[in-house]
Amino acid sequence: MKYGLLFLVVITLLSCRHDSETPLPDQRPTISLEAKPGYISGTTIIRKNTAFYLSINAESNSSSQQNLKQVIITRSTGYSPITEADTLFNSNKFEYLYSFTSLLYADTEKWTITVIDQAGQSNQTIFNMITINYPPALTVVYPLVPMGTSVPFSVAIHAASNNITNLSLKRITVYRSTFSNTLPFFDSTLTGKSIVLFKEFETYNETITETFRITTEDNGGETNTYTFKVYVASFMLDENEGIIYNSLSGQPYGWDLILNLPRTDTDNEADIDMYNFTDIVEFGAPYFFNNGWFSGNATRYKRANWYDYDNATTETAVDAFSGGTITDYPATQATAITTGDIYIANLRNQNNWCVIKITEVNRTTGDNQDYIRFTYKKQ
Repeated sequence: MKYGLLFLVVITLLSCRHDSETPLPDQRPTISLEAKPGYISGTTIIRKNTAFYLSINAESNSSSQQNLKQVIITRSTGYSPITEADTLFNSNKFEYLYSFTSLLYADTEKWTITVIDQAGQSNQTIFNMITINYPPALTVVYPLVPMGTSVPFSVAIHAASNNITNLSLKRITVYRSTFSNTLPFFDSTLTGKSIVLFKEFETYNETITETFRITTEDNGGETNTYTFKVYVASFMLDENEGIIYNSLSGQPYGWDLILNLPRTDTDNEADIDMYNFTDIVEFGAPYFFNNGWFSGNATRYKRANWYDYDNATTETAVDAFSGGTITDYPATQATAITTGDIYIANLRNQNNWCVIKITEVNRTTGDNQDYIRFTYKKQ
């Protein structure tokens, strides 16, 4: 009798252990998205500001038979999720078509659709929506160099539909900004898929930097913008030629950059912006020539061989004179001059500037008739 009871207890314990290891059936409701043209059923790429549909099908769990009570739709771009829909109901089946619109800008969204039943069991479907831009093409050709005041110039504009969407163009707008004002200059309604425009402008009547903004838009609301700047500068149009001789030559060895005149030792130093000083002891054979100059007044010079002499402007000259490295500090003398050197000059410590280009350094032997020839531009 005792052995029979022990056998029964063992069988009962083994039976209980087997039941506890049996997995419970999935109690969650089911959810799916219908795949049809214009419907989103999974991760997708879409144009901005485009309408789309979500067709949601959900059913109660066949095991639990719990009715469904809620469907929640959220979207997120990396911040807190935004609830787009929260539908309450009581049914064992849910079929509904939702309408939404993609973002107005390029980004990636995470969409989460959650269905919940009366027992609190839930299920989700998650997908990413990648919104990208398909802007129309826009090419602009404009002047790249500074221009003088009140100078006419042209801008070429080519706009075309995006080669993927092939949507027709809707409009082109041109804005120009001067100082603190932004003014519409041109606004055209378009109908085709490609256009080439040549617009005529005139630079401002003062030395400023103008900003131009050109935008084209297609029928899908996609835009493309091109921004460029036009630099209105004071070109140095007054060009002169000068020459200074070896100070031992008996020739004029100085130059007046204001009056464009040669100067000698009989002139007032205040009028001599450049003069040669050659000492036969310091500058010996065979040339006996100091290929450089000094300032007889407050005029200062700075070597700037990288400077664009042909397009010299007051603004770029001032910038070149003020910038640079320690070794390029302005000085009242210029030394070791060679052909092709360029110097920026601040004349007599006033708001008066010129750019000097060395065109010839002539060294002679035995007669002290050496000289430096140059051209210079002023405002």
